[in-house]
Amino acid sequence: MKIDEKLVYHVANLSRLNLNPDEIKTYQADLSKILSYVDKLSEVNAEGVVPLLSPMREQVEYYTQDLDKRRDEIKESLGAKKILRNAPDSKLNQFKVDAVITDDEF
Repeated sequence: MKIDEKLVYHVANLSRLNLNPDEIKTYQADLSKILSYVDKLSEVNAEGVVPLLSPMREQVEYYTQDLDKRRDEIKESLGAKKILRNAPDSKLNQFKVDAVITDDEF
């Protein structure tokens, strides 16, 4: 697949990135290199190779061992009052927290 400037601009626009023309050219080159490396994978004979879910196979097996045995159970919701009873502060059935972003940061 050929990566042209139009495609990079389109992806940047979808990602809400405002790239200048130099950055567009840089990303065009970088994305082309990445795709050429991915194309090389088609040259590898992977017949009979089991896909690796994680480099830490034991951890994946531990977390997935009971997934096929577990049954979903429908339970009654706790309700807002019960959930919020230990909250330090609440308002209108919501957790009330200090502001994280303020106007003076922009």
